[in-house]
Amino acid sequence: MKELDEFKQVWQSQKDLPVNTEPTRKEELWEAIDQQRKRIFRANLLATIALSLTSCFLVWMIFNYRDESPVFYSSILLIILLMVVVIVLLWKRQFGKHQKLSMDSKSYLDYQIRKLEFGRKLITYYPLYGLLLGLLINAYAYSLIKHASGEFVFWMTNINWLYIILVSYFSYQYKMKRFKKNVEPIIQELQTLSKSFD
Repeated sequence: MKELDEFKQVWQSQKDLPVNTEPTRKEELWEAIDQQRKRIFRANLLATIALSLTSCFLVWMIFNYRDESPVFYSSILLIILLMVVVIVLLWKRQFGKHQKLSMDSKSYLDYQIRKLEFGRKLITYYPLYGLLLGLLINAYAYSLIKHASGEFVFWMTNINWLYIILVSYFSYQYKMKRFKKNVEPIIQELQTLSKSFD
């Protein structure tokens, strides 16, 4: 009994040890990846809705303008095809939440890195998307206004070009800046973690 009382005194005399409640760097990394995954999902969903509505409008234009030139119809169909390709590519960068269950740690890290790097490739091609979109929009706009005066056609097509070039340029700059700020550190940490498995 005396031993129990001594043990009780020792127990009560000890100070409470601080419990480390701060998340580890690895937990922060997985949280950052999960936030990025959710951000990509929301952006993909919004882009899909916006491009789907735009495609519906363009299909309506095809049926509403029946006596136009083949340039008009082919440019609208190519715009729709371009938007479908963009939607597919956007969803390709989405990484699965449940992939972790079917892969070993090294493979999963490499998978995450590939998906995040694919986002950079998409951003790199934004100016090309803007150029193609500009060509196609001006093609169908020109086919609609070709009977107007030369000055009107000149200003209309150049205003379209200026708008598309500015939007493409600033969109590219904004997306790349955000990528470098938010995603680049995640990629670097994942690469470091992946090298530790070698």
